[in-house]
Amino acid sequence: VDFGFYRTVSIGNLVFNDTNYNGRAEAGEGVIGVTVELYHDGEVPSVSDPISTEVTDANGFYLFAGLAPGSYIVHVTAENFLPGGALANRISITSTSVGDDDLGEDGIDENTPEFYGISSDVVVVVPGACPAGTAEAGLGATSDDGDDAGVDLTVDFGFVDKVCVGNLVFDDKNNDGVFDQESEFGIDSVTVELWQVAVGDIVPLEPLATTVTSGGGLYNFCVAPGTYYIRIPASEFQTGGPLEYRRSSTPNEANGASNTDGDDDVGEDGIVDGSALANGVRSPDFSLLPTTEPTWATGETGYNSFDDDITDADSDLTVDFGFAPKPLTVGNLVYRDVVADG
Repeated sequence: VDFGFYRTVSIGNLVFNDTNYNGRAEAGEGVIGVTVELYHDGEVPSVSDPISTEVTDANGFYLFAGLAPGSYIVHVTAENFLPGGALANRISITSTSVGDDDLGEDGIDENTPEFYGISSDVVVVVPGACPAGTAEAGLGATSDDGDDAGVDLTVDFGFVDKVCVGNLVFDDKNNDGVFDQESEFGIDSVTVELWQVAVGDIVPLEPLATTVTSGGGLYNFCVAPGTYYIRIPASEFQTGGPLEYRRSSTPNEANGASNTDGDDDVGEDGIVDGSALANGVRSPDFSLLPTTEPTWATGETGYNSFDDDITDADSDLTVDFGFAPKPLTVGNLVYRDVVADG
């Protein structure tokens, strides 16, 4: 008759609202009442049954204690992001701190957390090998000093108020760069991509998010504050694509690079680098920051601009793309009619 025992381990730390946008938690930024779940590595959050569920305390901290050594995933549930939830209208800080380095937050980016929630990467906890000392120096790190190497307090989730950008892909019949609701129409089923602007040597290899225009050519992205551009990929101009036989409106072609952030919503914003068939069409770079985006009073007066009036300064609905019909061609042959038969 044998009895075997193992030394338990714990995982925790903080859910916070990054009010100063520095990417890490500071005193006073913790969010109370956030539901957090724990899963074994390999299980699917919100599909599998969680091992345990906790709710963040008055300072935003959570802790899963008494665990067997192993590999786990921490998950902030989707319900937190619904209206009335503790994280309503918030989104994960862009970029993720990989591993238990305690340098930043650990939520894997997801642009629709109200559907999927936010999960951590896999967290491996082994007795005697959990982060300790300077490797665990974040907010609240000293609370586990009684068993420092048996408790991992580096799994943080940081959020910011989300900011939105959109607006219209339209048929510019007269090629003047301006949407005329009386004679022109929005183009549905166009793929639109949101890209982060490269920072130093970090060059994004894929779009941060992708959507398809609908409801009369409209599109919208809601993301963390940052610097971005919108791109319509070359595939949309290929045979069978929704923009086949179309070209980016000419007025903006003449001043492309000068059409900078702070668009006055008067015209379209497409810039072509070479050929749309090869490179697609993109907008200028623009910055998104809460409370600073164009409003009705500051020049957001174009089509559908009323759609963001509830959070007007947190949403930029001025990034439009106009496409005119490709020029028609006529021709054919000048020849010498030797036999005079026409």
